[in-house]
Amino acid sequence: MDETTKIRTIMAYNIRKLRESKSLTQQELANRCGITPLAVCKIEGGKVWPKDSSVESIAAALGVESQDLFVNKRIEDTLNEKIQILQKTLSELQCLTSALNKPV
Repeated sequence: MDETTKIRTIMAYNIRKLRESKSLTQQELANRCGITPLAVCKIEGGKVWPKDSSVESIAAALGVESQDLFVNKRIEDTLNEKIQILQKTLSELQCLTSALNKPV
C-alpha cells in the first residue's frame, strides 16, 4: 500500500468513526457539508480523495480540525481498548486475591 492510500484509509476511518460517535447518518453528514451521501460513502470507503473544501466542511461538521482527520486513530483506539481490557483484568485479579485472603 502506497503512502497516499494509507493516508486516505486513515482519513476514511476517522471520518466514519467521528460520524458514528456523533450518531450521524451519512445523509446527515452530507447535508451538513453540502456534498452528496454517495460522496460521503465513497470517502468513508476510502474510494475517493475529497476536495480540500470538502475536507474542511467535513471536519467542521464533525467538530474537529482538518488535520485531525489524518491522525492514525486506529492505533490509538487499539491501545485504548487494550488498556481497558488490562484494567478490567487487574480489577478481577484484585477481587480474587481479596477473596482468597479472607479467612473462612
